[in-house]
Amino acid sequence: MKKTFAVAAMVLGLAGVMTTGCGFSAHMTKTTSTTTTNADGTSTTTTTTTTSEKSGSGRSSHTETTETTTKDADGNLTSYRKTSGDDGTVISYDDVSLNIINNMDFDVAQLYITTPDSDDWGENVLDGFDLPVDFETGSMDFSFDSDHAVITIGAADEDGEGVTFDRVNLKAAEDPTDISINLVYDSFTDTYTAEVH
Repeated sequence: MKKTFAVAAMVLGLAGVMTTGCGFSAHMTKTTSTTTTNADGTSTTTTTTTTSEKSGSGRSSHTETTETTTKDADGNLTSYRKTSGDDGTVISYDDVSLNIINNMDFDVAQLYITTPDSDDWGENVLDGFDLPVDFETGSMDFSFDSDHAVITIGAADEDGEGVTFDRVNLKAAEDPTDISINLVYDSFTDTYTAEVH
C-alpha cells in the first residue's frame, strides 16, 4: 500500500525601484515536495522548486529544479538532481547505479568510468573479473562530480587493447537512478557505440 503526502510553499517578493528610473523586478519561488512510501519499505521523495523572475523591461527567466531521492529496503539512498531553464537542462548525479552490457567483439578485462574533465582513468571497476561478450556487469554504484551527466568509458581486453567512449550522455536514460549502457560493435560499419537506456 502506498502512502503519499505533499507539502507546497510559495514565496513572492518584489525588488525595490532601481535608482536609474522606473524599473522593477519580480521574483517568485514555488517549492513542492512529495514522498511515496511502499509496503516493502522503499520510498521516493521528489522536491521541485520553480523560480521565475521578471524585470521591468519585460525580460523573464524561469528555472525548475527537481531533486529525487530513493531509499531501498536496506535504507540505502540514491539521489539525482535535474535542473531545466531557459538555457537548457542539466542533470547531476550524487549516486547512480550503472549496468554495463558488453555487445562488442571482445571480452572486456579492464573497464574504466570517469568524467570527461578527469585527468586519469581511476581504478578498473571490474576489480579482477572479466566481462565476456553478451554479458553484463549488473548494478555498480557510482558518484559523479559533474553537473552535466556526461561520462567517459574505457573498455579494453586483457592485453590493454580497446576502445574509448567519449561524452556518454546519461540524460538519455529512462530511469536516471538505474542506468544501463550497452557497448555495441557494428561489424558492418566497423564502429563502436555506447547506447544509454
